[in-house]
Amino acid sequence: MSLAVYHINKDQHYQINANDAVSKSSLNSQGFEFAMKHDVSEHLRFGGNYAYVDAEYDDYYDPVVGLKVGDKTPVNVPKHMLSAWLSVNNIFAMPIEWGMGYNYVSSRYANTVNTIELRSYELLNAFMAYEGEQFRAAISVRNMTNEVYAPWSDVYYPNQVALGSPRMIEASLRLHF
Repeated sequence: MSLAVYHINKDQHYQINANDAVSKSSLNSQGFEFAMKHDVSEHLRFGGNYAYVDAEYDDYYDPVVGLKVGDKTPVNVPKHMLSAWLSVNNIFAMPIEWGMGYNYVSSRYANTVNTIELRSYELLNAFMAYEGEQFRAAISVRNMTNEVYAPWSDVYYPNQVALGSPRMIEASLRLHF
């Protein structure tokens, strides 16, 4: 189990053009993250984490848009993030493991002036694996609900966002030599 609490104040100096005085921009953020993992039994494990972030530009000049954007939230910073997972192994007294995971990311802004908001999203993932003496074979289903989501944006391309992967089935084989 772990808990992290923080407060960060970042200052930077800028000059819009050679005739202007040097000004200061600042960004403040504070928050915490709690994470834990617990082995309920020899065959059952679960874990998760939760993070809360409160970030804001104080008096900030954004050179990309050429504007002061004080009292705005920085790009790609969700206020809440949550993950949880569960796995069970030795199913039916066989070397089989099954697991599921859940991820939540709250809404966040795609630009520094906070006029474009990326919606919150939730992902559900699952896997099943069989482990032999010298191998592990697994099949995973990522984004089981086929959620359409944008995990992040790039301030240099304000009219574009990166879309997350659709439902995907992966098979893997790990060999031990």
